[in-house]
Amino acid sequence: MGGQGGWTNDAISTLIIPTGATTGVRIVLDGTTGVITIYDAANVPVLRLSGLPNTIVAQDVAGGSTWALSKRTGDIAPAAARFLMSIDGGLGWGSGGGLIDVHLDHTAGGELTLGGAGGGSLIAGLLTASGGALVLGAAKIRTQLSAPVTVANSIAETAVATLTIPANDMVTNALYRISAWGLASVTGTPTLAYRTRIGGVAGTAMAGKTVTASANVTSHDWRVDSYLACISTGAFGSVRGFMHLDDALSVAGGAPFTPVSAVDGTVSVTVDTTVSQDFIVSLQWSAASAANTATCYYAECVRVA
Repeated sequence: MGGQGGWTNDAISTLIIPTGATTGVRIVLDGTTGVITIYDAANVPVLRLSGLPNTIVAQDVAGGSTWALSKRTGDIAPAAARFLMSIDGGLGWGSGGGLIDVHLDHTAGGELTLGGAGGGSLIAGLLTASGGALVLGAAKIRTQLSAPVTVANSIAETAVATLTIPANDMVTNALYRISAWGLASVTGTPTLAYRTRIGGVAGTAMAGKTVTASANVTSHDWRVDSYLACISTGAFGSVRGFMHLDDALSVAGGAPFTPVSAVDGTVSVTVDTTVSQDFIVSLQWSAASAANTATCYYAECVRVA
């Protein structure tokens, strides 16, 4: 049957383009299966197209790869500007004529992995998100929200910032940080102890500093940057804490303040890393008074490595 543009049908079940060709460059539509096969000039099948519900399936006959979608983002350079989606849901980027440079895959365990082929791997599956943490290689980033905490009219040590470290989250060289800041006011000249502990307020102190307030100051600033590094793991693991304090409570006069800085934390302590542990920054007044008040407004609590 002839048609416009020279298309011809040499059999009921086959459409061949160009007209009358049985070898060489051509497109063949199988009327029974619905499969379209594209042949190159050497009469070799190079691509097959078929259909699934709402899907076009393309198979690279020579390479054996099967893709659910193939789209070139541009007809000119770069040559590696092709986007491919495989039949199993994987995504790939490459030249389309060779190995995929980068691929994003979904595993049976419900995880996404990012990698590459032919030595062109960029991240190679090292970036994952699991349990509320972003993991890059051996490093893990986990954040924890905080809310303002006020310590007033009390001599009890009180946690004002807490990072809960899950059981077995610590690995050798893992690093955690709490950055807490706030304001303090006093009557008289009480002392205020800043501490960092592992295991909550009843746990082990890793670092600390006690300051004596300047008389009757109001709304003076303070800030604590506290770090915890894991040295070893297990029921008798070890960690090392460090605290950097900037304190204006002990400074007379008004704002802006020139804070007094202090650092502490040199000794490792034993901790059970197989159970959940609270890494905290705490405050403790030497005298209970409604006028002795310290507020931690907010804190950044995060695993940084």
